[in-house]
Amino acid sequence: MPLPGASALHGPIRVSFIAICGLAQLFGAFGSFLRLDGISDLATQYVTTSAVNQVLVREAYLHLWRVIHSTNHIGVLLQGMGFILIAGSVFSLWSFPRRLAIWMLLPGMLAIAQFALFIIGAQYLFLLNVIGLIAGNIALNLAITLVFWRPRSTLITAVAGENPRV
Repeated sequence: MPLPGASALHGPIRVSFIAICGLAQLFGAFGSFLRLDGISDLATQYVTTSAVNQVLVREAYLHLWRVIHSTNHIGVLLQGMGFILIAGSVFSLWSFPRRLAIWMLLPGMLAIAQFALFIIGAQYLFLLNVIGLIAGNIALNLAITLVFWRPRSTLITAVAGENPRV
């Protein structure tokens, strides 16, 4: 759910797109469940079938792998775009901590970089995932929790979309 202050400052189009980017994470989850269930089932079929049918199972595996990667890449791209849009929205809130707004760009930029590497056909960089997971998601969520655990009153009014300076 987008921040109320972000919707007041940027209108329904940006907030709607942020919501769509958030919902699109279901594509990545769908791909992960396909990988979990589908590849396990194909592995079981491969072991128990005849040598002639193993060729068909391998072909089915390649098709399934393409679907899994496509759904994961859509999820990664829209996750990156969502993080960048959220960072821009909260950066414009007058009392939201700037370091957190800038930090929100990190997972967005890493996700976009990952997608760009896929598009140009470069080798998959596991380190990019590790940095994105630790610095971009785990540490960012911890920092947001610490900031909002006992927020200043100015931060509460900023997130609520109020401007006490008026």
